[in-house]
Amino acid sequence: MSATLIIGIGTSGLEIIEQAQQFHYEFTGKNRPGTNVEYLYLETNENRNPKKTAKGTTDINHVKVPLNGAVSTINKMRENAAIDSSWAPNPTQILLAGVGAGGAPSYGRLSIWDSSHFANLKQAINSAHQRLGKKDTKVLIVGTLTGGTGSGLCIDIAYLVNDLISRGASKYTNGLFLIPDTGSFGENKDLFENAFSALAAIDNFEKKGAYKTKFIDGSEVIGNGPPFEFVQYLSPQFNDNRPALSKSDLVRVAGITVALQIMDTDKAGDGLRKQFTSLLLERRVDSKTNERIKNDITAGFMMIQYPKYQIQELLSIMLAKEVINNLKDSENYIDKNGNKKSIKSDSVNIKKTAREGFESILKRGFEHLDGIKISSGILLQEAFVNDTTSISKKNHGYPTDAAYYYNLFKTGTNGNYFDLISANKSGLRDRLIDEIFEYTKAITNEYKNINIVDLVLEEFINYIPELLKFYKDLYSINGQDNTWDRVLQNQIAQYQDESMSNKIFLTKRDSTTFSLQQTAELVKIHIGVTILEQLREELQSDTLSLRSNVGKALPSKPMISQINQTLEMLIKGKGEATSYSLEMRENELNSNLSANNSCFKMLYVNGTKEQDLEAAYNNYKKSIDTKLTANKLFDVSDIWPYLISLDNELYTNCIKNSVEFVRSNNFVGDADLINIITNISANSLNRDVKELFNKQPELIKNDHVPALVPLDGTHDRFMFDHCAKLIFVSKSHTELNNKLFTNKNYTLDPGIAGSNAVDIPDLENTIIIYQEYGFMGENSGSKETFQPIKHISYIPLVKEHLRRVTNQEFKMKKVPYLSLEEFKALLQ
Repeated sequence: MSATLIIGIGTSGLEIIEQAQQFHYEFTGKNRPGTNVEYLYLETNENRNPKKTAKGTTDINHVKVPLNGAVSTINKMRENAAIDSSWAPNPTQILLAGVGAGGAPSYGRLSIWDSSHFANLKQAINSAHQRLGKKDTKVLIVGTLTGGTGSGLCIDIAYLVNDLISRGASKYTNGLFLIPDTGSFGENKDLFENAFSALAAIDNFEKKGAYKTKFIDGSEVIGNGPPFEFVQYLSPQFNDNRPALSKSDLVRVAGITVALQIMDTDKAGDGLRKQFTSLLLERRVDSKTNERIKNDITAGFMMIQYPKYQIQELLSIMLAKEVINNLKDSENYIDKNGNKKSIKSDSVNIKKTAREGFESILKRGFEHLDGIKISSGILLQEAFVNDTTSISKKNHGYPTDAAYYYNLFKTGTNGNYFDLISANKSGLRDRLIDEIFEYTKAITNEYKNINIVDLVLEEFINYIPELLKFYKDLYSINGQDNTWDRVLQNQIAQYQDESMSNKIFLTKRDSTTFSLQQTAELVKIHIGVTILEQLREELQSDTLSLRSNVGKALPSKPMISQINQTLEMLIKGKGEATSYSLEMRENELNSNLSANNSCFKMLYVNGTKEQDLEAAYNNYKKSIDTKLTANKLFDVSDIWPYLISLDNELYTNCIKNSVEFVRSNNFVGDADLINIITNISANSLNRDVKELFNKQPELIKNDHVPALVPLDGTHDRFMFDHCAKLIFVSKSHTELNNKLFTNKNYTLDPGIAGSNAVDIPDLENTIIIYQEYGFMGENSGSKETFQPIKHISYIPLVKEHLRRVTNQEFKMKKVPYLSLEEFKALLQ
């Protein structure tokens, strides 16, 4: 089992690792093979965080190196004579750079010279290496050379890793870097200035083979060879005239290439079959030994895929959007039978039920107070019976029964019933909050529509004043203590009026108990008035909702509004990775699946992505008993508590749960890539894919996997290298041999003899063809190897531009690793 540390430099470095992680997840359900792989991401823009896969997690560790302390760092460098600060940029220019490295390599290099940043970086690398637990850990450093961070850190990071892991040697350290295409030169010359600066630095240290640098904290990093054993360069442009790739497609190529180098590496080799990474290393070493390459290479790449997983994810997004749109639909809701019903048409019944529900809530709240105990430890209801006995026997010690009755419930008397019930005011409030919370939860579960909840809360708000008016009109209760004693006197007077007739009919004892109970109910209403007024205000408040003593939050209309906004953002938001939206991921998938270019060939069961997706959705619709609900989407038994605690995990939770739902129910079906290819007709637009498998390897290379760098074809071209064979990566080379290479012009063999195929059992419905290039042929008896700064076609154009703009100011901003004289010499 091999160990690999992958380090992304800058935003493009992160994007490459994200693509690698996503590709690995799509086929294995894991973000990485296991504990044998570590991802690190180094960035000056601290606002860019790693995306999560549909698993809901990311395994990419972020090392932040912002430039907010850059001026202080430069001053410390200049104060220390042992540190070479001649390359450090002008501090006043740093302040104008903004977020990130400002597209300047010198700013990018400076980012790790801050003492705390350097310490954090070393700690992150050492910790990752310790977790890997391998002495011979392979290191892959990835990014673009067109920005400031990647072009500025490519040398220092490589030598630092070599120093910490490989005693200064680069035996296990490789690089993969993106460079621009010719067509971008007229649009943004900064890209080419940065790329040439980095290429010149890498070329310089490859030839020099030595590095020695002292950092501010006193650390001395020494390298005794080139920064990388091998550096792979990829541009959007091919070395023939076919259309260039988009930046996003190039990042995908790089990400998948990285993913191939870690897939299956958590499994031990069997001696007969090589993993992709071990085969690449063997090929590269053979080519280097035979002087076919030195340190610099490029590659050709083609992926043929039936994107079943992506179709599944697109369907899961479609279903998730459907559920969420139903949840926030302001016009209709879905009933228990799956029928769409009008909220407006049903609003009368919904409001009526809401009023009845509120009355039940209030009733249960008041009944809760019956659990109050008096000082002797008995319940109120038992105490009323005892009081009735005292009144009946005249042993209460008061001049009249009315005086005794009055004292039991009047204001200002400690320990009487009024005082006891009033002391439990917060308990009533908490009970009502809990009851409203539970009712809201039940309504949300029943209707699965947040706007019906809003309608219910609106009815609560409208109903409370009616209740308060009723209490005032019938009982003269307004919740003010200074009016309560008058209410009490009226209650006693009514009791006395009825006492004579009750005595005649021998019911005085029962009627006394009943009267005491009724008076207690009036006290409850009395204290309930102010609580209801507060609840009504809070039901409309946009401040933090009231919470009961068990932590349940009182719902509110502004809360509904906020939930609706959050759900809308979940569908259509344009946020960063931490607030990703379904439509952002949907657009990303659609873009990937629409990229039918020289590197990506997408094949479908029904002909197109849209037709495959429609077929999968129809399978879902036919499945009457298997539907994605809000409960399944959020993976909760109760929807309301989840909705009021929404956080940055909402997107990842929804994607994770909806993808699992779609996969487990197999709505997409059981189609197979090889059968799709076999069934391609002679007049199909994809017939070139089928014909590919009947070609000789050299034609496959030329026609399908040309090198991803532009060369000047008039005098430079890649030549045949017998050490660098064409490689097919698939689930099973045997299936390809038996079903696709039918004319036997070419046979795949992953063993020692063939070594032109790699089997990755998890790689379902995908065939990748990969070819590395580096040999430029023989010239005057000597073998010429690929050197980007010499052979890339646009380099003369870049040099001409640089000769016009290069001066000391340019050097301080753009050329951190070479002196002005060294850099100018390269421009001749």
